[in-house]
Amino acid sequence: MAKERRTAEELEKLVFAEASQHRECEGATGVTVRPIADPRVDFNWEVSFAHNATGMCQDIIASIATRLQARYELQEPPATASTIYRDYFIDIEHDDQHWRVRRIKHSRTDQSLLPPAFNYPDQRTAEQYAKAAIDHQLSSNRR
Repeated sequence: MAKERRTAEELEKLVFAEASQHRECEGATGVTVRPIADPRVDFNWEVSFAHNATGMCQDIIASIATRLQARYELQEPPATASTIYRDYFIDIEHDDQHWRVRRIKHSRTDQSLLPPAFNYPDQRTAEQYAKAAIDHQLSSNRR
């Protein structure tokens, strides 16, 4: 069974909400989740800090995290790439499946152009469509 993907913030809320139900965790004020990359384990996150938690509460949080690690995977922030074309920065972002153009902004002014509103299968295609959008918008502005 594939694990559900959650952001660090979502995992922190899940762990803390469950911990808050325990009397031993009354003084706890939150938890911090961080990514880990350890090929010896089948999870990619851990609770790195339990804020204002007693020793007993930390044990409860560790138990909760162990159970949730079997169900949830930490969703990494999207990969990004930048390139420049005709004095415009092109910011591209990749999620789990697609590349998209986030922003097209002039390198020396605050002028922004409209990025293409589509998802692309790879970074190169996204860059090509961004460059075409720049060419099109600049040629339209000259008329």
